[in-house]
Amino acid sequence: MTTSAPTAPTVRLATPDDEQAVLGLWIGLLSYHRLIEDAWPHRWSGPREVWHDRLQELLHAVWRDPERQAVFVAVIGGDIVGFVRVGLHGEGPLPAHIETLFVTEEHRGTGVARALVEAAERWCLDHGADEVGVEFIAANEAAQRTYERLGYRPFLMTYMRRLREAP
Repeated sequence: MTTSAPTAPTVRLATPDDEQAVLGLWIGLLSYHRLIEDAWPHRWSGPREVWHDRLQELLHAVWRDPERQAVFVAVIGGDIVGFVRVGLHGEGPLPAHIETLFVTEEHRGTGVARALVEAAERWCLDHGADEVGVEFIAANEAAQRTYERLGYRPFLMTYMRRLREAP
């Protein structure tokens, strides 16, 4: 029995026509995060019913500011199977950040994440950024492995504390 190599994705800049597909994937990412982490900043908290509208606002910000933000999608067989959101930052130690990366479960480990990150990195270079950072949920060991395979190294660590709660 011969197994065929996974189909390489086509990665392209997302358009407003991709909005619902990207939002569906993004909600999948938030659902996954909720499975692996219990502590959430208040800004990220809220009922699932509001996720769509909050994420849609973030996505609309990308469409309004294409010189500072971008979303790329990975397409296989006509289906969007992953996306990456990247942006330039005027403040902080790094000029650009990968804000969001998600690949559907059935396409993980097939090179989709690599293709998306490479597109985001090219966009950063094309927009004058020679360094890019990424943050992810501490419990997301898969993200850590993925980014380390792609050459990313730990730089900063964020700790969170709710000030109205006892330590």
